[in-house]
Formats: sequence, structure tokens, C-alpha cells
Amino acid sequence: MQATEQAALPIEPSLAVALVGAVLVLASVALVPALRGLANRLIPARSVVFARWGFFHVGLAIFAFFALTIVGGLVLKLAGIELATSGIGTLLFGAGLQLSTVALVMSFAHRLDPDGIRSLGLRAKGTLESALLGAASYVAVVPAIVGAGLLSVWAWTTLGFESKPQEVLRLVLELQGAERLVFLLLAIVVIPFLEELFFRGFLQPLLVQNLGDRGGVAVTAVLFAAVHANLFAFLPLFAIALAMGLVMLRTQRIVGSYVVHALHNGLMIFLVLSTDFGRQLAG
Repeated sequence: MQATEQAALPIEPSLAVALVGAVLVLASVALVPALRGLANRLIPARSVVFARWGFFHVGLAIFAFFALTIVGGLVLKLAGIELATSGIGTLLFGAGLQLSTVALVMSFAHRLDPDGIRSLGLRAKGTLESALLGAASYVAVVPAIVGAGLLSVWAWTTLGFESKPQEVLRLVLELQGAERLVFLLLAIVVIPFLEELFFRGFLQPLLVQNLGDRGGVAVTAVLFAAVHANLFAFLPLFAIALAMGLVMLRTQRIVGSYVVHALHNGLMIFLVLSTDFGRQLAG
């Protein structure tokens, strides 16, 4: 289905743009051996985590998320609260839903795994090394994110799809004062942490266990990109999700993938607030 609202694209899609995008993606691929060498130095031995939970628990967590969405929406409606007119309300509501779902996930880990919630990657030992690997991985994947974005714009525009404004990025331009500070806290600190706990801490180990390292990381990345429901953002999100998944696979520490996620969100918000290019990205 085509989007009905056209956002101004900062770059005119063309075959030349697509070729530049492909080169940028290959540039990140070329950095993989260097990253692997850094990973070997920082974290010489990779731990293997066995997920004690199953797909039933994943399904239950997803069901709980949607059930809470419906119930919460009804409660707000009965209270006369319209999220669409409350500025940051939608983001706060979404963060609350994610927090509730992650609390359920943590209860599963606490009950099913002898290591408790540490099995989700919440381990203190190796935090610094994991964070450093995450930061280096983000620097390496930035060209692929940009390149995937260029390829995505060219491909979807060629197929006749229209770009859709990125509402979250537009929101930060509309907010001021304390509301903007709350937005920054949620978008850079809270939401990335909650998403990483669910996708990389909870879902990925189970998929890796059943599909192997590459299959588990790739499928988790596909699901992560898909839930954001934006055709034009799918490929860039998939690229960064692969990086987050590989960092988590190597470190088995949420902090590594969280650093990648938080750096990316922070950079995107900085671009939107500080540059014309970023404001065009926000539609």
C-alpha cells in the first residue's frame, strides 16, 4: 500500500544515488575484519547463552503488549485523554507499554533461568569492553546505514511508493522546554534500552538457538526493522539491527547493543535539530 502523504526527500532518487549507496554499504562490509580483530582483543572468548524460555513465552509477551495497548487506549478514551493532541503523550504511552512488556520478559527470565535476569545480558562484568565494541561497531556501520537509506529511497521510489514523514523525528521539532528534554530522555536512554532487552536480550538468543548464529541475528534484525512500519526506513534499520545483533552475539551484554542503538538515535535527533538535511529527513 502506498503512503498517502508525500514528504520532501533531501536527495533526488536516481541510479547514481543507488550506486553511491551500494558503495557505502560495501565500505562498512570492508571494515568487518578490523571489527572482528577488535572484538578478539576486547573479548577473547565468546560466551554461549542457552535460552530457557520458548516461543510460547515470546508469543505471550507480544500478546500482552497488544492487550495492554487496547486496554490502555480504552482507559485513556474513557478518561477523555486524546494522545494525538497531547504532544509527547503518544511516546510516553508507547514507552509505558514497552516497560510493561519488558517487565513480563524479565519475570520469565527470573523464573526460568538459574542466572535470572542476567541471562538477558544484564551482566556487569565486561561492561566497558562491550561498550567500546558497541561504539566502534556503530562508527563502522554508519556508512551502511546511510547507504541503505539511499538504496531504499531509490528502490521504493522507483516502484512508485511515496515517502512517509517520520513522525517521531517531527515531534522533537515541535516540542519545547521540559517536553523536549523528556523526549530526549525517552528516545536516547529509555526506549533503546527497553527495545534491546526485548529484541537482543530475549528474542535473539532463542532464535540463535533454533536458527544458528547468522539466521538468528538476521531474523531478529528483520523483525526489529519490520515493527517500525516504515518502508523507507526498513533497510537502514535492518543494517543497524544487524550490527546490534552481532555485538550482542559476541559480548552477550546488552550494554554493547544498547550503545549502538543510543548513539544512532542521538545522532539522528542531533541532525534533525541542527541541520537542514535532518529536518528534511523528518519530513
